[in-house]
Amino acid sequence: MKSIARAILLFQIIALLLASGLLAQETAPPLPTPPVATTPAAAPVYEINGSARSGKTPLPGVSVTAANTLTGKKYSTATNAVGKFALSGMTRGRYVVRGDFMGFAAFTQEIVLNPENPSGKVDAELILASRQQEQSSTATAAMAAAGRGFQSVAVDTALSALAGGILVSEARAWRAGQQRSFKPPDEWSGCGGPHGIGEH
Repeated sequence: MKSIARAILLFQIIALLLASGLLAQETAPPLPTPPVATTPAAAPVYEINGSARSGKTPLPGVSVTAANTLTGKKYSTATNAVGKFALSGMTRGRYVVRGDFMGFAAFTQEIVLNPENPSGKVDAELILASRQQEQSSTATAAMAAAGRGFQSVAVDTALSALAGGILVSEARAWRAGQQRSFKPPDEWSGCGGPHGIGEH
């Protein structure tokens, strides 16, 4: 009996070992750790803010519009009681910011928004429309005078070449009796005297 008892005991031990091995195979492998939820990088918030004033006086109610030069999409707002404004929720790109206010000349400025520069600043200095017209009239007159001056030099140079190297302005001075430091050439005498020069 001892041998039967030992055989049964040995059989039970083998069965236990086999059962534990089978159980080990049947148990699921340990679950992998769930991946760490990565939050996507927050998209940059693009915005344009600033102020509108005339001299040192803030201008409330100025209409401010930013138009994307590529898409044409427009963002609009108005300045608050202290002349400040803010445009947000914009996409990246190049914008033309325009400020309009009754009686004042329009103000424009270009701003580029990108990841390196997500915020633009515009400090608009509006001037009265009448003052802008005065300034542009003065500038136009100055440019016109400068243009006539250059034109006169060009004409004088061209006519000087035709007259044998004597500047037309000097010939005109001689004709007016304000002879300068040159003697008119002898061939001018055949043109009817000093009045024949430059007259048509």
